[in-house]
Amino acid sequence: MQHFFTADTHFGHKNILKHCNLTRGSFESIKQHDELIISNWNSKISKGDVVYHLGDFCLGSRDYIVYLLSQLNGQIHLLRGNHDKGISGHIINKFIFVKDYHEVSILNKDTGRTQKIVLCHYPFASWKNSIRGSWCLHGHCHGRLAPINGRLDVGVDSHNFYPLSFEDITTIMAIKSQNNGIGTP
Repeated sequence: MQHFFTADTHFGHKNILKHCNLTRGSFESIKQHDELIISNWNSKISKGDVVYHLGDFCLGSRDYIVYLLSQLNGQIHLLRGNHDKGISGHIINKFIFVKDYHEVSILNKDTGRTQKIVLCHYPFASWKNSIRGSWCLHGHCHGRLAPINGRLDVGVDSHNFYPLSFEDITTIMAIKSQNNGIGTP
């Protein structure tokens, strides 16, 4: 079992192709957009993996949300974003949980240490235990926020429309730390 993180998939959101034209402008349709993200997701994530989706999952109908969840691998935890208003009622039960904020600790198998991580759709300038090495993972900014040590936008716009594994994030954070907060995601 692995842990994965992603955000801002915006499934079913036709206007995202215009709003994020630098990263999503090459898609001919929202259908093509959604199919690529589903394919990329499933190429990395297995059924038993844990997935933290940090908001703006889908702007489609309830039926489309249920369809997407049947297509996507992993045990999906949703941290609500500003575009997740349609995720309510029985749809919430399709996720492991739906929250606005969550903290998780994951064992780094390489170091034997536990990494504390703060999860929210929105980025923080400072977060719980940041001075003790915890990380803040977020979405919402579509790669437009200046990087700082310990904070990472895990949205698909910043990562070629792929989710990131805990190992991917560990590597990115190490590069950022070596470069005073600036690193290539």
